[in-house]
Amino acid sequence: MLSGKWWPKAGLGITNGPTVAEQLKKQGYHTGIIGKWHLQGEPNKRGFDYFFGFLGGFYNYFNGSDDYRINQKPFTGFSRNFYSTDAFTDSAIKFIKPDKNPDKEKPFFLYLNYRAPHNPLQAPKGDIMKYRRTYLKGWQAIREARIKKQIALGIIKEGAPLAQYPKNLPDWESLSPEQRDLQDLRMSVYAAMVERMDRGIGRLMKALEANGQKDNTFILFLSDNGNDSFSVLDQAML
Repeated sequence: MLSGKWWPKAGLGITNGPTVAEQLKKQGYHTGIIGKWHLQGEPNKRGFDYFFGFLGGFYNYFNGSDDYRINQKPFTGFSRNFYSTDAFTDSAIKFIKPDKNPDKEKPFFLYLNYRAPHNPLQAPKGDIMKYRRTYLKGWQAIREARIKKQIALGIIKEGAPLAQYPKNLPDWESLSPEQRDLQDLRMSVYAAMVERMDRGIGRLMKALEANGQKDNTFILFLSDNGNDSFSVLDQAML
C-alpha cells in the first residue's frame, strides 16, 4: 500500500520509488503516519508531515521502546496507563482535527498502522477476562461454528473449499486441563487485542463524523500477517 508495488519491486524498505505520502504531498495533502513504521530511514523523510509511533517491528504494548518517536524526536511519555493501541487512536483523532492541520484548506492522508494483534500477546486485564473460558470448547469446535455462521451470513457458500486443518495443531481432546486453560488464555488475550483495536477504530469513525469529515473521506482497512492498518484519505480537494 505504501509503494503501490509488489514488495520485491518496491525494494526492501521501499527503496525503488516514492511512497504514497510523497505522491500525495505533491497534490497538496497534509500527511501523517501513526503506529508501526518498520522500514528503512524515518517516515518524516519519506513524505509524512507527522509521525507518532515506533521505527522497529514489535515491542511491549505497555512499556514501548527506545525507538518511539514524535516526528524525529524520541518519545518517552509512557505513563502508567499507556497502551499502544489506545495511544495510536488518541493520536489519530488529534491528527484529523481541522485545527491540527497547518493549512485547513488541505485534505489529509492518515496511515494508522496499529500493531495489534501482532505478538507479543498483551492486553488490559479487564478486556482479557471478558473472554476467559470462551474458547474451552476447543479450536476444532470453534472453527466449525464459525464456518456455519459465515455460511448463514452469506460470506461463503456451503461446500466452499477450506484450508486444511494445521498439521502441527494437536487434537483438543488430547490436551490436559492445564494445557486447555493456557490455550484459552492465549486466545482470550488475542480477542481482547482485536476488540481494543476495534473500539479504537470506532472512536476514530465517530471523530470523523463529529468533524463533518466522514462523508468526504475514503477509508481502507487492511490486515497483513501480524498487524492491521487503517487508512483515511480526506477527499475534500479531489
